Amino acid sequence: MSYRLSSLLASLLLALAISHPAAAQTFPTPGKPVTIIVGFAAGGGHDVMGRALAQELTKELGTSVVVENRPGAGGGTSVTVVARADPDGHTLLFNSLSELAFRQAVAKVPYDVEKDVVPISLVGVTPIALVVNEKVPAKTMAEFVKYAKSTPDGVIYGSPGVGTLQHFGGEVLRHKLGLPMKHLAFRGGAPLANDLAGGHVVAGMSGLPPLVPLIDSGKVRLIATSSSERSKLTPDVPSYAEVGVDGVDIANYVGLAAPKGTPDAILRKLEQATLAASKSPEMAAIFKRSFSSVIGTTKVEYEAFIAKERKSQSELIKAMDFKIIE
Repeated sequence: MSYRLSSLLASLLLALAISHPAAAQTFPTPGKPVTIIVGFAAGGGHDVMGRALAQELTKELGTSVVVENRPGAGGGTSVTVVARADPDGHTLLFNSLSELAFRQAVAKVPYDVEKDVVPISLVGVTPIALVVNEKVPAKTMAEFVKYAKSTPDGVIYGSPGVGTLQHFGGEVLRHKLGLPMKHLAFRGGAPLANDLAGGHVVAGMSGLPPLVPLIDSGKVRLIATSSSERSKLTPDVPSYAEVGVDGVDIANYVGLAAPKGTPDAILRKLEQATLAASKSPEMAAIFKRSFSSVIGTTKVEYEAFIAKERKSQSELIKAMDFKIIE
Protein backbone atom coordinates (compact mmCIF):
# COMPACT_ATOMS: atom_id res chain seq x y z
CA MET A 1 0.00 0.00 0.00
CA SER A 2 1.43 3.39 -1.00
CA TYR A 3 2.21 6.08 1.59
CA ARG A 4 -0.45 8.37 0.05
CA LEU A 5 -3.15 5.68 0.24
CA SER A 6 -2.17 4.81 3.81
CA SER A 7 -2.42 8.47 4.82
CA LEU A 8 -5.84 8.77 3.14
CA LEU A 9 -7.11 5.66 4.94
CA ALA A 10 -5.82 6.91 8.27
CA SER A 11 -7.54 10.24 7.72
CA LEU A 12 -10.84 8.51 6.94
CA LEU A 13 -10.61 6.34 10.06
CA LEU A 14 -9.82 9.39 12.17
CA ALA A 15 -12.81 11.23 10.71
CA LEU A 16 -15.09 8.33 11.53
CA ALA A 17 -13.72 8.12 15.06
CA ILE A 18 -14.45 11.74 15.85
CA SER A 19 -17.67 12.15 13.84
CA HIS A 20 -20.06 10.82 16.48
CA PRO A 21 -18.95 13.08 19.33
CA ALA A 22 -18.94 16.03 16.92
CA ALA A 23 -22.45 15.12 15.80
CA ALA A 24 -23.69 15.20 19.39
CA GLN A 25 -22.08 18.59 19.98
CA THR A 26 -23.82 20.11 16.96
CA PHE A 27 -27.18 18.41 17.58
CA PRO A 28 -29.75 19.81 17.50
CA THR A 29 -28.82 22.11 14.61
CA PRO A 30 -29.51 25.71 15.65
CA GLY A 31 -32.77 26.99 14.18
CA LYS A 32 -33.83 23.55 12.93
CA PRO A 33 -36.78 21.94 14.77
CA VAL A 34 -36.99 18.29 15.75
CA THR A 35 -40.10 16.69 14.24
CA ILE A 36 -41.82 13.73 15.89
CA ILE A 37 -43.89 11.76 13.38
CA VAL A 38 -47.09 10.29 14.85
CA GLY A 39 -48.82 7.62 12.77
CA PHE A 40 -52.40 8.43 13.78
CA ALA A 41 -54.81 11.36 13.60
CA ALA A 42 -54.67 14.36 15.91
CA GLY A 43 -56.59 13.95 19.15
CA GLY A 44 -55.99 10.21 19.47
CA GLY A 45 -53.97 8.42 22.14
CA HIS A 46 -50.67 8.46 20.25
CA ASP A 47 -51.13 12.15 19.49
CA VAL A 48 -51.88 13.09 23.11
CA MET A 49 -48.86 11.21 24.45
CA GLY A 50 -46.59 12.28 21.60
CA ARG A 51 -47.37 15.96 22.18
CA ALA A 52 -46.77 15.60 25.90
CA LEU A 53 -43.33 14.15 25.13
CA ALA A 54 -42.59 16.85 22.53
CA GLN A 55 -43.35 19.53 25.10
CA GLU A 56 -40.79 18.11 27.51
CA LEU A 57 -38.15 17.38 24.85
CA THR A 58 -38.36 21.02 23.79
CA LYS A 59 -37.12 21.91 27.28
CA GLU A 60 -34.48 19.18 27.42
CA LEU A 61 -33.01 19.74 23.94
CA GLY A 62 -33.30 23.52 23.94
CA THR A 63 -34.96 23.60 20.53
CA SER A 64 -38.48 23.41 19.14
CA VAL A 65 -39.87 19.86 19.05
CA VAL A 66 -43.05 19.57 16.99
CA VAL A 67 -45.51 16.79 16.19
CA GLU A 68 -46.51 15.93 12.64
CA ASN A 69 -49.44 13.54 12.16
CA ARG A 70 -49.03 11.09 9.28
CA PRO A 71 -51.93 8.61 9.64
CA GLY A 72 -52.36 5.62 7.38
CA ALA A 73 -51.69 1.88 7.06
CA GLY A 74 -52.30 1.26 10.76
CA GLY A 75 -49.37 3.47 11.71
CA GLY A 76 -47.16 2.07 8.96
CA THR A 77 -47.07 5.31 6.97
CA SER A 78 -45.21 7.03 9.81
CA VAL A 79 -42.55 4.29 9.83
CA THR A 80 -42.01 4.71 6.10
CA VAL A 81 -41.62 8.49 6.50
CA VAL A 82 -39.04 8.14 9.27
CA ALA A 83 -37.16 5.29 7.58
CA ARG A 84 -36.58 7.56 4.57
CA ALA A 85 -35.61 10.64 6.60
CA ASP A 86 -32.08 11.94 7.07
CA PRO A 87 -30.52 10.16 10.08
CA ASP A 88 -29.56 13.40 11.80
CA GLY A 89 -31.84 13.21 14.86
CA HIS A 90 -34.25 15.84 13.55
CA THR A 91 -36.94 13.37 12.40
CA LEU A 92 -38.16 10.88 15.00
CA LEU A 93 -40.91 8.28 15.21
CA PHE A 94 -43.39 8.11 18.06
CA ASN A 95 -44.34 4.49 17.64
CA SER A 96 -46.32 1.71 19.24
CA LEU A 97 -45.61 -2.02 19.26
CA SER A 98 -48.05 -2.28 16.35
CA GLU A 99 -45.35 -0.79 14.14
CA LEU A 100 -42.20 -2.27 15.65
CA ALA A 101 -43.22 -5.72 16.86
CA PHE A 102 -46.52 -6.70 15.26
CA ARG A 103 -47.61 -5.30 11.92
CA GLN A 104 -44.65 -6.64 9.93
CA ALA A 105 -45.56 -10.16 11.11
CA VAL A 106 -49.09 -10.02 9.69
CA ALA A 107 -48.94 -7.76 6.63
CA LYS A 108 -46.76 -6.71 3.73
CA VAL A 109 -45.07 -3.45 4.61
CA PRO A 110 -42.62 -1.26 2.62
CA TYR A 111 -40.05 -1.26 5.41
CA ASP A 112 -38.04 -3.55 7.66
CA VAL A 113 -38.16 -2.25 11.22
CA GLU A 114 -34.91 -3.96 12.18
CA LYS A 115 -33.04 -2.44 9.22
CA ASP A 116 -34.77 0.92 8.87
CA VAL A 117 -35.33 2.31 12.38
CA VAL A 118 -33.58 2.16 15.73
CA PRO A 119 -35.38 2.29 19.12
CA ILE A 120 -34.49 5.02 21.61
CA SER A 121 -36.76 4.64 24.65
CA LEU A 122 -40.00 2.98 25.74
CA VAL A 123 -42.01 6.04 26.81
CA GLY A 124 -45.33 4.80 28.21
CA VAL A 125 -48.33 2.52 28.11
CA THR A 126 -52.10 2.75 28.02
CA PRO A 127 -54.56 -0.14 28.28
CA ILE A 128 -56.46 -1.29 25.21
CA ALA A 129 -60.12 -1.74 25.99
CA LEU A 130 -63.33 -3.06 24.52
CA VAL A 131 -65.84 -0.21 24.71
CA VAL A 132 -69.46 0.14 23.61
CA ASN A 133 -71.61 3.18 22.91
CA GLU A 134 -74.29 4.19 25.38
CA LYS A 135 -77.12 2.67 23.31
CA VAL A 136 -75.76 -0.89 23.65
CA PRO A 137 -77.58 -2.81 26.41
CA ALA A 138 -74.42 -4.32 27.85
CA LYS A 139 -72.41 -3.39 30.93
CA THR A 140 -70.47 -6.63 31.33
CA MET A 141 -68.67 -9.02 28.99
CA ALA A 142 -71.37 -11.66 29.54
CA GLU A 143 -74.02 -9.15 28.49
CA PHE A 144 -71.96 -8.07 25.47
CA VAL A 145 -71.51 -11.69 24.36
CA LYS A 146 -75.25 -12.25 24.64
CA TYR A 147 -75.96 -9.02 22.75
CA ALA A 148 -73.48 -9.81 19.96
CA LYS A 149 -74.76 -13.36 19.45
CA SER A 150 -78.39 -12.22 19.40
CA THR A 151 -77.78 -9.42 16.89
CA PRO A 152 -78.63 -10.34 13.26
CA ASP A 153 -75.44 -10.36 11.18
CA GLY A 154 -73.37 -9.75 14.35
CA VAL A 155 -71.81 -6.49 15.48
CA ILE A 156 -69.28 -4.16 13.91
CA TYR A 157 -66.37 -3.00 16.04
CA GLY A 158 -63.90 -0.27 15.15
CA SER A 159 -60.18 0.13 15.75
CA PRO A 160 -57.63 2.88 15.02
CA GLY A 161 -56.46 0.99 11.92
CA VAL A 162 -55.86 -2.29 10.14
CA GLY A 163 -53.02 -4.28 11.68
CA THR A 164 -52.89 -2.32 14.92
CA LEU A 165 -52.76 -4.06 18.28
CA GLN A 166 -56.28 -2.75 18.89
CA HIS A 167 -57.43 -4.58 15.76
CA PHE A 168 -55.65 -7.71 16.97
CA GLY A 169 -57.24 -7.37 20.42
CA GLY A 170 -60.68 -7.43 18.81
CA GLU A 171 -59.83 -10.45 16.67
CA VAL A 172 -58.56 -12.30 19.73
CA LEU A 173 -61.91 -11.66 21.37
CA ARG A 174 -63.80 -12.85 18.31
CA HIS A 175 -61.64 -15.95 18.03
CA LYS A 176 -61.59 -16.94 21.71
CA LEU A 177 -65.29 -16.35 22.45
CA GLY A 178 -66.69 -17.22 19.03
CA LEU A 179 -68.30 -13.79 18.62
CA PRO A 180 -69.92 -12.65 15.36
CA MET A 181 -67.83 -9.47 15.06
CA LYS A 182 -66.71 -7.63 11.93
CA HIS A 183 -63.85 -5.14 11.88
CA LEU A 184 -64.06 -1.53 10.68
CA ALA A 185 -60.78 0.39 10.42
CA PHE A 186 -60.48 4.10 11.24
CA ARG A 187 -57.52 6.45 10.70
CA GLY A 188 -56.80 6.78 14.41
CA GLY A 189 -58.42 6.69 17.83
CA ALA A 190 -60.01 10.15 17.57
CA PRO A 191 -62.18 9.38 14.50
CA LEU A 192 -63.23 6.11 16.15
CA ALA A 193 -64.16 7.96 19.34
CA ASN A 194 -66.30 10.40 17.34
CA ASP A 195 -68.26 7.59 15.68
CA LEU A 196 -68.71 5.79 19.00
CA ALA A 197 -70.10 8.97 20.55
CA GLY A 198 -72.44 9.48 17.61
CA GLY A 199 -73.73 5.92 17.78
CA HIS A 200 -72.45 5.15 14.27
CA VAL A 201 -70.41 2.18 15.47
CA VAL A 202 -71.54 -0.24 18.19
CA ALA A 203 -68.22 -1.14 19.77
CA GLY A 204 -64.54 -0.33 19.58
CA MET A 205 -61.12 -1.62 20.57
CA SER A 206 -59.13 1.44 21.53
CA GLY A 207 -56.51 2.99 23.72
CA LEU A 208 -58.15 5.17 26.34
CA PRO A 209 -56.79 8.74 25.83
CA PRO A 210 -59.31 9.81 23.14
CA LEU A 211 -62.17 8.22 25.09
CA VAL A 212 -61.68 10.01 28.42
CA PRO A 213 -64.36 12.72 27.91
CA LEU A 214 -66.76 10.14 26.49
CA ILE A 215 -66.25 7.82 29.45
CA ASP A 216 -66.72 10.72 31.87
CA SER A 217 -69.96 11.79 30.15
CA GLY A 218 -71.33 8.25 29.87
CA LYS A 219 -71.30 8.28 26.05
CA VAL A 220 -69.25 5.08 26.04
CA ARG A 221 -68.77 2.26 28.56
CA LEU A 222 -65.68 0.21 29.29
CA ILE A 223 -66.31 -3.54 29.14
CA ALA A 224 -62.84 -5.10 29.53
CA THR A 225 -59.14 -4.46 28.92
CA SER A 226 -57.09 -6.79 26.71
CA SER A 227 -54.63 -7.72 29.44
CA SER A 228 -53.85 -10.70 31.61
CA GLU A 229 -54.33 -8.72 34.83
CA ARG A 230 -56.60 -5.88 35.87
CA SER A 231 -54.85 -2.59 35.11
CA LYS A 232 -54.08 -0.19 37.96
CA LEU A 233 -55.08 2.56 35.53
CA THR A 234 -58.61 1.12 35.27
CA PRO A 235 -59.14 -0.72 38.59
CA ASP A 236 -62.90 -1.08 38.09
CA VAL A 237 -62.62 -2.70 34.65
CA PRO A 238 -62.01 -6.47 34.34
CA SER A 239 -59.17 -7.89 32.26
CA TYR A 240 -59.54 -10.35 29.38
CA ALA A 241 -58.37 -13.11 31.73
CA GLU A 242 -61.21 -12.33 34.15
CA VAL A 243 -63.85 -12.63 31.42
CA GLY A 244 -62.64 -15.94 30.01
CA VAL A 245 -60.03 -14.89 27.44
CA ASP A 246 -56.85 -16.53 28.74
CA GLY A 247 -53.25 -16.32 27.55
CA VAL A 248 -53.54 -12.78 26.18
CA ASP A 249 -51.74 -9.64 27.33
CA ILE A 250 -52.05 -6.77 24.85
CA ALA A 251 -51.48 -3.14 25.76
CA ASN A 252 -50.63 -0.03 23.79
CA TYR A 253 -46.95 0.55 24.57
CA VAL A 254 -45.48 3.65 22.93
CA GLY A 255 -41.90 4.73 22.40
CA LEU A 256 -39.46 6.87 20.48
CA ALA A 257 -37.32 5.72 17.55
CA ALA A 258 -35.02 7.23 14.91
CA PRO A 259 -33.91 6.40 11.36
CA LYS A 260 -31.26 3.71 11.13
CA GLY A 261 -27.85 5.25 10.70
CA THR A 262 -28.40 8.00 13.24
CA PRO A 263 -25.00 8.51 14.97
CA ASP A 264 -24.68 6.79 18.35
CA ALA A 265 -23.84 10.05 20.08
CA ILE A 266 -27.09 11.64 18.87
CA LEU A 267 -29.05 8.55 19.93
CA ARG A 268 -27.49 8.80 23.39
CA LYS A 269 -28.40 12.49 23.60
CA LEU A 270 -32.02 11.70 22.60
CA GLU A 271 -32.12 8.78 25.04
CA GLN A 272 -30.92 10.98 27.90
CA ALA A 273 -33.38 13.74 26.98
CA THR A 274 -36.27 11.24 26.84
CA LEU A 275 -35.32 9.74 30.20
CA ALA A 276 -35.25 13.22 31.71
CA ALA A 277 -38.62 14.02 30.11
CA SER A 278 -40.12 10.84 31.56
CA LYS A 279 -39.45 12.21 35.06
CA SER A 280 -41.48 15.35 34.41
CA PRO A 281 -44.50 15.76 36.72
CA GLU A 282 -46.30 17.68 33.95
CA MET A 283 -45.90 14.82 31.49
CA ALA A 284 -46.95 12.28 34.11
CA ALA A 285 -50.09 14.32 34.83
CA ILE A 286 -51.07 14.44 31.13
CA PHE A 287 -50.58 10.68 30.82
CA LYS A 288 -52.54 9.99 34.00
CA ARG A 289 -55.52 12.07 32.85
CA SER A 290 -55.58 9.86 29.76
CA PHE A 291 -55.53 6.55 31.70
CA SER A 292 -51.88 6.13 30.68
CA SER A 293 -48.61 5.88 32.58
CA VAL A 294 -45.06 7.01 31.82
CA ILE A 295 -42.33 4.36 31.75
CA GLY A 296 -39.00 5.69 30.41
CA THR A 297 -36.32 3.11 29.57
CA THR A 298 -32.84 3.04 28.12
CA LYS A 299 -32.28 2.14 24.47
CA VAL A 300 -30.97 -1.30 25.43
CA GLU A 301 -34.00 -2.00 27.63
CA TYR A 302 -36.39 -0.93 24.87
CA GLU A 303 -34.68 -3.17 22.31
CA ALA A 304 -34.97 -6.15 24.68
CA PHE A 305 -38.64 -5.36 25.33
CA ILE A 306 -39.42 -5.23 21.60
CA ALA A 307 -37.68 -8.57 21.03
CA LYS A 308 -39.65 -10.20 23.85
CA GLU A 309 -42.99 -8.81 22.63
CA ARG A 310 -42.24 -9.77 19.02
CA LYS A 311 -41.68 -13.38 20.12
CA SER A 312 -44.81 -13.65 22.30
CA GLN A 313 -47.05 -11.96 19.74
CA SER A 314 -45.68 -14.13 16.93
CA GLU A 315 -46.67 -17.21 18.90
CA LEU A 316 -50.22 -15.89 19.42
CA ILE A 317 -50.51 -14.84 15.76
CA LYS A 318 -49.48 -18.33 14.67
CA ALA A 319 -51.89 -20.01 17.10
CA MET A 320 -54.78 -17.90 15.74
CA ASP A 321 -53.64 -18.02 12.09
CA PHE A 322 -54.24 -14.26 12.08
CA LYS A 323 -53.73 -12.52 8.74
CA ILE A 324 -54.58 -9.07 7.45
CA ILE A 325 -56.76 -8.76 4.37
CA GLU A 326 -56.64 -5.21 3.04
